[in-house]
Amino acid sequence: MDVVKAVETYITKMVSVPSAMKVLLLDSHTTPIVSLASTQSTLLSHQVYLTDRIDNKKRERMAHMKCVCFLQNSEDSLGALEAELKEPKYGEYYLYFSNVLSKTAIERLADADEYEAVREVQEYFADYAPLLSSLFSLNYTPSPTTPLYGSSPNAWDPKALDRHVQGLIAVMLSLKKKPVVRYERMSGMARKLAVELQNRMQAESQLFDFRLTQVPPLLLILDRRNDPVTPMLSQWTYQAMVHELLGIQNGRVDMSRVPDIRPELAEITLTTSTDPFFQAHHLATFGDLGTSLKTYVQSYQARSLAQQPSSINSITDMKRFVEEYPEFRKLGGNVSKHVALVGELSRLVDRDKLLELGEVEQGLAARAGADLKSVQTFIADNNVSPRNKLRLVILYALRYQKTQASNIASLITLALQNGVRREDARLVYALLNIAGADQRQDDLYSTESLLALGRSALKGLKGVENVYMQHTPHLSETLENLFKGRLKETSHAFLDSTGFNAGLQRPQDVIIFMIGGTTYEEARTVALLNQDPASGGAGGTRLLLGGTCVHNSSSFLEMIDSAAAGFPAAVYEPPPESASNAPALNVNLGGVSLTLGGPAGTGVYRTSGEGPGLQADGIRDGMRNLLGKHHLVTHRIVSLLFLPHRFALSLALALILLLTPGFAAVKMPAKSFLGGLKTMDAFGKTMEDVKVRTRTGAFLTLVSAAIILSFTFMEFFDYRRVTMDTSVVVDRSRGEKLTVHLNVTFPRVPCYLVSLDVMDISGELQRDISHNVIKTRLTAAGTTVPNSQVADLRNDIDKLNEQRSSGYCGSCYGGEPPESGCCNSCDSVREAYVAKGWSFGNPGAIEQCVEEHWADRIQEQSSEGCNIAGRVRVNKVIGNIHLSPGRSFQSAQSQIYELVPYLKNDGNRHDFSHTVHHFFFTADDEADASKAQVTKDMRERMGIYQNPLDTHMARTSKAQYMFQYFLKVVSTQFQTLEGQVVNSLQYSVTHFERDLTTGHAGNTNEGLHIQHGSSGIPGAFFNFEISPILVSHRETRQSFAHFLTSTCAIVGGVLTVASILDSALFATQRSMKKSAAASNGHANGKLM
Repeated sequence: MDVVKAVETYITKMVSVPSAMKVLLLDSHTTPIVSLASTQSTLLSHQVYLTDRIDNKKRERMAHMKCVCFLQNSEDSLGALEAELKEPKYGEYYLYFSNVLSKTAIERLADADEYEAVREVQEYFADYAPLLSSLFSLNYTPSPTTPLYGSSPNAWDPKALDRHVQGLIAVMLSLKKKPVVRYERMSGMARKLAVELQNRMQAESQLFDFRLTQVPPLLLILDRRNDPVTPMLSQWTYQAMVHELLGIQNGRVDMSRVPDIRPELAEITLTTSTDPFFQAHHLATFGDLGTSLKTYVQSYQARSLAQQPSSINSITDMKRFVEEYPEFRKLGGNVSKHVALVGELSRLVDRDKLLELGEVEQGLAARAGADLKSVQTFIADNNVSPRNKLRLVILYALRYQKTQASNIASLITLALQNGVRREDARLVYALLNIAGADQRQDDLYSTESLLALGRSALKGLKGVENVYMQHTPHLSETLENLFKGRLKETSHAFLDSTGFNAGLQRPQDVIIFMIGGTTYEEARTVALLNQDPASGGAGGTRLLLGGTCVHNSSSFLEMIDSAAAGFPAAVYEPPPESASNAPALNVNLGGVSLTLGGPAGTGVYRTSGEGPGLQADGIRDGMRNLLGKHHLVTHRIVSLLFLPHRFALSLALALILLLTPGFAAVKMPAKSFLGGLKTMDAFGKTMEDVKVRTRTGAFLTLVSAAIILSFTFMEFFDYRRVTMDTSVVVDRSRGEKLTVHLNVTFPRVPCYLVSLDVMDISGELQRDISHNVIKTRLTAAGTTVPNSQVADLRNDIDKLNEQRSSGYCGSCYGGEPPESGCCNSCDSVREAYVAKGWSFGNPGAIEQCVEEHWADRIQEQSSEGCNIAGRVRVNKVIGNIHLSPGRSFQSAQSQIYELVPYLKNDGNRHDFSHTVHHFFFTADDEADASKAQVTKDMRERMGIYQNPLDTHMARTSKAQYMFQYFLKVVSTQFQTLEGQVVNSLQYSVTHFERDLTTGHAGNTNEGLHIQHGSSGIPGAFFNFEISPILVSHRETRQSFAHFLTSTCAIVGGVLTVASILDSALFATQRSMKKSAAASNGHANGKLM
C-alpha cells in the first residue's frame, strides 16, 4: 500500500497521453499532490513543457499545444474550467479529476465545451497528498475559515465532513481496497464519518467491485482527541524535528528566517522521493543524524577531489568529468541543504533549551511523570519561550488533571506572570474540556489498570535507550492490541456486524485515519512496523496512516484555539472535578444555569442554549455514583435521563431531594453490599486469645525461614544464570562465500614445489593461489630461513622479464605455444610441454630455465621444508583444497600435475608428512572484530572453541603417499542476550590415507582386496561439503515472571509442608498427653 507509487502511477498515465508537446494545468488543491509524487524531469520526459494554474488569467494562447488538466471537482475549479472551455487557449483538452465526478458536473462541462476541444474526461483518484509511502494527508488544516468541528467536539462541520469522505474514498479507490470499518466508540465524529463512508461505498458499488480476500482490509478511524499528548511534544527524529521547529508544507521548508542563509536555500524541498539522504535518515534520531551527516559530507569531499582540474589528465578523464558533473553538482546542493538544515535545528535546540525541556516533557508524557518543581523552574526561566511554557503547562495538566488540580491552577498563574498571554493560557482549560480525561476513552498514562501498571514496571526493568524517545504514541498500543486480537468492540466498534470472531482476525491491509490530524511521530511508528513487522507483532500486516493534516505543536494548538472559538464560552472555564461523595448535576432552565449536588458538571461543557437542556452524558456517571448505595433503583433512575428533557428534569430533581440526607422517604437496606462481601472471605481469622504457640512451632518456623531463604537464593542465582539454548533449522542462506584459514607445515617439501589449488562443484578453479597466502621456507631442522616469506613466487621471474628487451619472444622448444606464441619463462615452457603431452625431463637444455637458475633453485631448496599460512575465499558449495607437488595446470577439465621436479632423484627424502597448526572456516560476519570476539567468547563458554584439525600431525616415510580429509561444514549462528546475531561455521572431519605405490589395486591390513578408481597424487587434500542444516545457539535467561512464580511456590510449599508437620506434631503431643492423663486417672481410681 504505497500511496506515493499509486499517485505517481496516476500522474504518469495523465501526462503520457497525448504523445505531443503539452501543458499541465492544475488548481490549488492538485498542485501540491503533483509536486509530492512527481518531479520536473519526469514531466519533461513526457513532453510537459509548461505547468500552470487554471486560475491564472494571464496565460497566453498556444493553440498548437495540448492541455492536460488535473483538477479537484470543487466549485472553484469547475467554474475556472468552464471559463477556460468557453475561450480555449489550447488546441485539445484532456480532463482528469481527482475524485468521483457527478452527473451534474459533467453536464456543466459539456455545455461549456462549445468548441468541442475536450478529447477525454476521466477520474483519477488522487485526492490526497502522498507525504510518504505509508503516510497521506488530506491537506485540510483546521482554521477559522476552514473549521473542522461544528457546535461541539462531537459534531462535524458539513464542508469538512464532505472533504474527509471524498479524500478517504479516493485513498481506497486508488489502492483498490474495500475495507470493513471500525471506529473509536467515544468519538461521535468517527462514527459519523464511518457511516458516511459506508453509504458512499454502497452508492458507488461498481467502483468498489474489487477481488475479495479471505480477510478483508480494515479502515480504522481514530480521533485526535483520544491522544492529545503526542502532537504537543518536542520531536527528536529528523523529519519530525524539521516539522516541529521549521514546518514542512507539502514537502517544502521555508528557511528564509534562518540567519545568514544563502538565497538559493531560502526555500528547500524535503521529500523522500527526490532526496536519497533524507530517504535514508528521515526516521533517524537527532544524535544519529549528526554522525550520518558527517559521513555524507566526507563522501562529498572525497568526490570533490576527483573533480578538481588537477585530476583531469586525459580525454577519458574529461569525458568522465562531463558525465559525472551534473550528479556531482546535485550532490553538492543536497549536502549544503542538509548542513544548513541540521545547523539551524541545532541552533534552535540550543536557543530554546529543548534538550533540558524535552527531558521534562518526556517524563510528563511517559509513565514516569515529572515533579512540580522542575516544571515551575522552566516556566520561571526567561530563556524559555512563552510557547514552550504553554506546552509544558498543558502536558502537566493532561497528566495530573484528576489528581493535582490545585497545582495546575498555580502553574497557569505562574505562566501568566512569566510572559504567557491570557488568550493563550485559557487554551489549557479549553484542551482539558475538549480532550481531557473525561472525554478520552483510553487511559494514556495507564494509571487506572493494575495490569497496565505491571506491564509498565516490566518495561522499566529493561531501561530506556534514549531519554528523549521514552514516549510512544497511543497509536502504537492500539495497533498492538489489533495485531493480538485484543482490540475490543466496546472501544473500537465495527460499523456493521461482521461475525463473532471478527476482532480476532488479522487483516493483511490496515488503513488508519486520524480525525483532527496525525503526526510524524505516529508515521515513524507505522513505518518501522512496515519495515520490521516482527518487532511490533504486525506479522506481515501492511499499514497506511493518514490524517486530516500533519500536526506540529503549533498547528495543533491553533486547531484547538479555532475550534474553541466556535464552542460555548464555558469551554474556557476550569473543567469540573469528579467528587466521589457529591457528583455534579448541571441543568439549564430557560438560559439560567443551575448546579445541584456539586461544584460543577462533568460533561464536555455546560449547555447555554435558550431552551431547557440537560447534560445527560455528564451526569450519568455522577447519578450512578450517588445512587450506587440504592442498588434497587439505580438502573431505573439513570434510565430516566434519556426521557424527554422536561419530564426527565422533573424526575431527576425529585430524586435528588428524596436522596438528600435527612429526607426520611428512602430507607437504607438492613445489610449493605460491602457488609455482604464478608461472606466471601476465604481466609477466616482466629482471635488472638485462642492461638496456641509451641516450641515445636517456633522450631519449624525457624527451619522454614532458613529453607525459604536458601531456596530463594538458589532460585535467584538460577534466574541470573545465562544458559545456551541450541536448535537446528534448515540453512536458507544462498550465494554466500566462506573464508578458509589454514596454517600447515610440510617439513620435507620445499616451497617452490608446493602448490595451493581450490576447486568446487560449480566449476570454479583457483590455481596456485598466492593472494593472502604466505609461504615460509624452513630448514631441515624446522627453523625459518631468513628473509624467506614469499607472497608471490614469481617476483624473480618478473624482475628478469623487466631486464629483457621489449621485443623478446622465447622459444617453446616444440611444445604447444600459448596464445601469445612466446614462452618467455621456464614455467611457460613447462606448460607448453604439458599441453603437448611431453615429459619435462631436461630443464638444463632450456634457455629460459638456465637464465632463471631454475635447476639451481631446485637444488638449493631440495632439503628444505615449507610452511603455508593464510586465508582463501571459497564458494559455499562442495569443493576441495589441494596442497600438492608441482605447478598445476588445467587440461581436459581435470587436474594434471607435472611431477618431474618432485620425483627427481636428488638424494633428499621427500614426503608429504605435515602438521596442521590450524584449519578452520569463518563467515563474513566474523570479519568484524566485535562479532568475532562474540563468537570466540560463546565458543569458549560452550567448549567448542578447538577446531578438529588443530595441531593434527600426519606422518609417512613414502614419497608417493596421499592424505585425504573429508570435512562436513555446518553453518552456526550465535545470538546474545542483547539480540546481536553472529553467523559462524563449524566442521567435523574424517581422515583417510593411501599409499600410491600400489597403483589402482591394493589390500587392507585385514587382507581385503580393494580397487581405486584413480591412481591418485601425493599431497594433502581437504575435501569439504556444506551441511544443509544451521545450528543456532541462543543465550537465554530465566524470565522474571518465572523467578517470581518459583519464589511464590517455594514460600507457599515450604509453609504448607511446615504447617502440616506442625499440625501433625501438635495433634500427636495432645494425644500423648491425653493418654498419659487417662492412665494416671485410671491408676488413681484403683488406689481409691
